[in-house]
Amino acid sequence: MSMKTASVRSKLILSFMAVAGFVVLSSALAFYTFVFLGQTLDQVTEDRLPPIILAQQLAAQSERIIASAPALIASVKEDERKAVSDAIRTDVDAISRLISQIRHFQGSARMLAAIESDFTQMVTYLRKIDDAVKQKLRIIEESRNIYDELLTTHREFQAIIKPAISIRKHPIGELEEFLGDYGGEVDTGLVRSVGEAVGQLMPLLEIERLGNGLTNFLLSSATEDNMRNLRIIELKGRSRIADIQEQTSRLKAGMAGACAELMIRFKIYAVGDRSLPELRRQELETTGEAQELLEKSRALSEDLNRTVSELIRKTNADIHQATRSAKKTRRLISAILVFVAVASLVFSAFMGWVYVGQQVIRPINRVVHLMRKVSEGDLPESPDIPRADRNRKDEIGSMTNNLILLIDAACETACIAEEIAGGNLSVEVRERSEQDRMMKALNQMIRRLNEILDETGGMILAVGQGRLDVRGNAGAFDGGWRDLVTGVNDLIDGLSNAISKSAALSREMALARKIQTSLLPTSVENIHPDFEIAASMLTADQVGGDFYDITFDKSGYLWLAVGDVSGHGVTSGLIMMMAQTVHATVTANLDCEARDVVVKTNDILYKNVRERLKESHFMTFTALKYLGDGQFEHAGAHLRIIVYRRASARCELIRTRGVYLNLKKDISKPTENSYFRLERGDVMILYTDGLTEARNSSGELLDMDRILKIVGNHARRDAESMRKHVMADVLRWCGNRREDDMTLVIVKRKEEADG
Repeated sequence: MSMKTASVRSKLILSFMAVAGFVVLSSALAFYTFVFLGQTLDQVTEDRLPPIILAQQLAAQSERIIASAPALIASVKEDERKAVSDAIRTDVDAISRLISQIRHFQGSARMLAAIESDFTQMVTYLRKIDDAVKQKLRIIEESRNIYDELLTTHREFQAIIKPAISIRKHPIGELEEFLGDYGGEVDTGLVRSVGEAVGQLMPLLEIERLGNGLTNFLLSSATEDNMRNLRIIELKGRSRIADIQEQTSRLKAGMAGACAELMIRFKIYAVGDRSLPELRRQELETTGEAQELLEKSRALSEDLNRTVSELIRKTNADIHQATRSAKKTRRLISAILVFVAVASLVFSAFMGWVYVGQQVIRPINRVVHLMRKVSEGDLPESPDIPRADRNRKDEIGSMTNNLILLIDAACETACIAEEIAGGNLSVEVRERSEQDRMMKALNQMIRRLNEILDETGGMILAVGQGRLDVRGNAGAFDGGWRDLVTGVNDLIDGLSNAISKSAALSREMALARKIQTSLLPTSVENIHPDFEIAASMLTADQVGGDFYDITFDKSGYLWLAVGDVSGHGVTSGLIMMMAQTVHATVTANLDCEARDVVVKTNDILYKNVRERLKESHFMTFTALKYLGDGQFEHAGAHLRIIVYRRASARCELIRTRGVYLNLKKDISKPTENSYFRLERGDVMILYTDGLTEARNSSGELLDMDRILKIVGNHARRDAESMRKHVMADVLRWCGNRREDDMTLVIVKRKEEADG
């Protein structure tokens, strides 16, 4: 198959495969780039960064161990030493694990060996420090015990020396007393006793002084940090013990033995391996040894940190090398991708312009242009399509030739339709095939036109002869043909009814006014024990929209309503009747508030009038519910309610709040209940604008001030009499000419309730 005879589909597939080859090549290169960069990233993140992080953690752990070592050396209790030692041991274990983890990564074996060596030596020093601290704590504990023994021995020493001194001082006191009291010659026995006491007292006093001094020397060794001073303390102790022993030799046998025994114990505390100066010296030596080990550990930690820093520098260098290699590869692949992309764009542009644009898009545009002209009703007799497009053997050639056949068939159909439109119902219509719906429809249309002409022709002929009772058979036809016959029938009906139309209209308007007034409540005088009620409505010449209602709900509450539909005529009267029906239905069947009645009435009026009748008449409407004891609840927008207050003999105007009905679909938010009260003897007047807008012969309105004056003039009357007189005054003002309906409802609270 050559390219000239190949189909459009085959050529487009070949072009797509060529472009797809470029895309696959670009994708492969991009995939290789992503894989290479991913491997480099994995090498950095998995082989290079972890050793750096671990090494930094190792250095931090090492510094923390060295920072904890002084606290270990400074421990003075075993539990303190154990807590610090355990913490150091935990850090040592952590460093061991870090070194083990670092060993799994490729790195410098020399550096790792240096780190392990420094760490091992540092651990050895730390263990020696811990052992030295243990030894120090043992020495401190032993020193504490010896201090306790020293204090105990000193107390025993005092317990022996002080009574002995006191006993020796007694004869001397007796001698002083004798000499002071009697004077003269002293008894030789007393003198001899005093001489012996003095001979024993002087050594005892010296022994007491030396013993106290020895104890203080030994106790001072606990806080001495100078080795030379400790040696001096030891020598002074020896000297004191020798002096005490010398004084002890001058005592009698019993006292000398007791003192000698105590001096043996003092000698242990002052001289020998268990002496307090010696133990203090050992403690200082142990502490010094621990300090030297700490300094060595610090030096090792610094070496370890230097090695870690070197390891981090080397690893960073490896990361930089890998990154440079990845960047170089990325630049190379990017250059190749740019070349492939440019080549792909050049090839795609070439294919799009040379083949798709010239061989596909342009012929299709010609066909689309011709189809648009056909869709607009332009049927050319010879379509402007190049012969090359008609002779093509591919899909475009087939589409072009079929479109030409379609245009030829449409032209033929148009010619037949033009003949029928010109009145030629005998034109020949040949059906091209069993599926030719167009020609079949034309034949059926010709038959129907002939039937319609026969039917209407007979009707027109009969009417011309004066027969207005003749009617066409509309049921024999469908669609517009039926409408045509029905229209002729309606025309005949119109001619038949035209004579009596004016009289019938007058009767219908009178009936509408009668229906309007018949729906209003009657016999309301004694409808409630608390009130006298009187009401009336005078209609204008046309059907109006005034409305009032007085009814009870199923709970026995009294309801009143008043309203006025905008405009005049049958539509306004129909809306008024709808409102009366809704008000009566809602109050009779639901326990509700005044605002609920207003909202529900608006919902139904809006649906019926605004949405179904497509009328924009609005309605003022106020609903009042009597709650008892003179209290009224009201809602809805209408004219202000007039309340005559008997106590002040003045009229009060109560504003009605809300939204007119049939203006908005939902008036639930702005509609709220309001309340007022009628005291006994007070009068409430409900009315429509037919009263306030009544005009006299000069065109002057009655207005609210005059209405209030009229109400005040008749407020003392009963309700029915007041209604008659108020209405009579209004009619007198306007000369009994009513341009609008006049509605008046009088509600007077009785002085005393019935029953």
